[in-house]
Formats: sequence, C-alpha cells, structure tokens
Amino acid sequence: MMDQTPRILIVEDGSSISDSVRALFVKSLSAAMTTLALDDAARLQAAQNRPPDLVILCVRTFEGRGLSACLDIGRNTQVGHIPVIVVSRAAHRVADRVRALENGADAYLAGPFEPDELLAQVRTLLRMKRSVDHLRQKHELLSAELARGASELQASEARFKTLFEHSPDPMFVEDEQGVVLDVNEAGCRLHQMTYAQLVGKNVIDLVPESERDEVSALAPGWVSGEERERVGHSYTSNGRSIPVEIKGSPIEYGGRPAALLTVRDSTARRKEIERQVLTMRGLRSIVEIADELIACQDLNALLRRAVELARERLGLERVGILRADGDTVRGTFGVDMHGNITDERAHSIPMDDVWRERFRLREPHEHRWSFSTETLQDWKNGHMRSRGRGWVAVTPIQTASKAVGVLCNDAAITGAPFDPDKQEVVAVYCSMLANIIERKTAESESRLRATALDQSTGGFLSPT
Repeated sequence: MMDQTPRILIVEDGSSISDSVRALFVKSLSAAMTTLALDDAARLQAAQNRPPDLVILCVRTFEGRGLSACLDIGRNTQVGHIPVIVVSRAAHRVADRVRALENGADAYLAGPFEPDELLAQVRTLLRMKRSVDHLRQKHELLSAELARGASELQASEARFKTLFEHSPDPMFVEDEQGVVLDVNEAGCRLHQMTYAQLVGKNVIDLVPESERDEVSALAPGWVSGEERERVGHSYTSNGRSIPVEIKGSPIEYGGRPAALLTVRDSTARRKEIERQVLTMRGLRSIVEIADELIACQDLNALLRRAVELARERLGLERVGILRADGDTVRGTFGVDMHGNITDERAHSIPMDDVWRERFRLREPHEHRWSFSTETLQDWKNGHMRSRGRGWVAVTPIQTASKAVGVLCNDAAITGAPFDPDKQEVVAVYCSMLANIIERKTAESESRLRATALDQSTGGFLSPT
C-alpha cells in the first residue's frame, strides 16, 4: 500500500521561524519532515530527485534566490506541481507577497502569523495535491494500458476487437485519407451517430469547419506515426462542439496501414483544472483579506468587513455572521435580497438543537460546513422575513479549541446551485476569521480591564 504520510520539506536561512513551524507540525500534523539550509545547494538538488509533497520556505527577509530554489523543486515535471508556501519573519510587505505569488508560490505568510492559518493552508494544499496526483496516476495507468493494448492489437485481431469494442473511450480506425474504417460504441455515442453512419465518413466531416484543413493535413501523419497527439473539437449530430484530446498509433488493419485514434472528451478534465484554479485564487484572496480584517478597529467593524469581503473577494452571494450568547443566537451583519449590507444586531433567536449542532466544535476529520434546504430569511425594517426555500450552507467560525460564531451563506438572489468546492474555501476563510475575532475580543477585554483598573485606582487615590 502506498505511504499516505505527507513529506514536507522545510527550507530555512537560519531563521528561528523554522523551529516554530516544525514544532507546530509535530503537535498538529502527522508528517515526515526534512529541514535543509537555503545555501545547501547539493541537498536541495537531491530533494528535486526525491520530491516532497509540499515545500515551506522560512526566511528572515524575502530572498529571490531562496524562492527560486524552492520553486525549482515545486516545478518538478516528473511528479507534477509541488505546492510552495513562503513564510517570512519580516513584517508584512505587499511587494514581497506579490513577488512570491507572481513567481509561482502558492501561499505567502508574513510575521506575525496565526499557526492555525498556516495549518489550514498546508492541509488545503496537501489535499489539492493528493487529488491532482490521483488524477495523474489514473491517467498514467490508463495511458499505459492503452499502449499495451495497441501493441497487442497488431498481433491478434480478435484481441484487438475485444479491447476496441469495450473501451470506455471513443476509438476510431482511420486510413491515411482520414476515412473511418471502424469505430467502437463509445465513438458512436460521442458523435451521437450510428456505426453505419460513421464508417466510410471522412473525419473532416466530424470536426468544426475551422479545423477541417488541419485535420485533413494530419491524416497521413497518424498512419505513419509522425502524429501522436492532438487537441481539438468534435461535432455531434446536433451540431454541438466537444473539446477532445486525441492520441494515435499506427496499426495494420485489414492488411493495410491505418491509424488507431483514441478520443477523450476533455470537458471534465478542463472543469477540474478550472476548479483548481478558482480554489487557488480563493485561498490567495483569503491571505489578502486577512490584512484588511486585522486592521479593523473593533469587533463590529471586523464582522461587517468580513461580510463585505466574503462577497467582494470570495464571490459569495448572501452572507450572514451569527454569534452565540448563552442560550441565544444573535445576529451581527448580513446581506439582504438586494445585495446590501444589513445591521442585524437586533435579531436574536433561541438556541435550539439545530443551532447547537451548527455551533459545535468540529473535529479535524469532519466536514467544516453543513448543507440544508430550508426557508430563507431576509432582514428588512428590523425584522427577519421568509423569502421562500433554498439551500443554506453553515460553516462554524472556530479556532482549534472553540467556535466563536457561524457564517451562513446562500444564493437566494439568483438561485445559483450549491458549489461544494467554493464552500471548502469558505471553511478556510472561517478558520482565519476565527483567530482574528478571538484576537480582537481579547484586545477589547484587555482595554476594558485597563479602564476599570484606572477608574478604581483613581477613585481610591482622589482626595476627599
């Protein structure tokens, strides 16, 4: 069985921040960790030959050579992209963060940073890398299987027909003019045509007009083996264009040279790539949002800005933050049916079993959000009013030890479908928000204690 323990490489320039990072992972994350010095070129080169699952670059100040060394590991083409997080001891500078992200780093944290924020970034990037690696492995396994099958096809026509007919991917046999000699059932489904309609048809009639000259010119190359791969589009019988990836191998069919083409609908893969890109953008937005939230003067300003930024930067439609006060759930700020920010601090409801579950502290292995279909609420003229039914996602705003609130979001304005990938980004956002709320609360309580102490001391010392 494959080892599931993530391998994390910590590259440091002598900064003590790497000791803090390593101690954090020993306590909170089961991982195999290796620490290398930034100037140890030989060992960094060796790390590229046995790449880790994630690289953390710990530096006192931003150094281009350090980032370059780590990104060389991150761009390891033999195993795919390896995430890189830059952690700097220096105070936050926008120029450093922009430089790191534009040069390919996947995350950038500057001191002082919250340990939970780093852990959330690491867990998210490791989870995304596992998904990408899994897809890559599946692709390589299938490619290897098809390559073996193509070799066997030349030796046995019977075995060829078995593999050909039962392949889940569309497969075509074509001559050097591009005429279809044979096609499997998946190929018929791709074009929404029958076997009789496809056999004898030239492939230029199965692609968009803009690609016909190119497809016609490539036909001899498939048969000779000069052409092996192509990305293009196929037409269905109703005129729909489908993005496809084509791989070809020269074979002998019916005693004459031909080409075996495997066509894969790349719609799902493109959507997966788009999903990964959007997720990464969301995580980068969270890093930027954190700076704005930390700068808020008080807790109310923080909660209001958190709702605004969730809409503006994370693309959420309607957002509301609620907090618990004993046996009561109290509103803070939200978004109405017109997209306007609303002050809902006058709103309160009893803490029942449903809300207790929503505020419950989640374990690391649990989903951080819950999903339900229920009556949607809209704050208007100082009251909550029903606005029909729809989906609602509720994510606890929690630190490692307690929940300090919940974030609710829905799509009541447009009726858009629920997006679980976006909700995973929301979970990371809530983790970051929880730590900032806890910090602001502690600061407020400290100021109140200081004020009370000053007042009591002043009263005691004042003359009678």
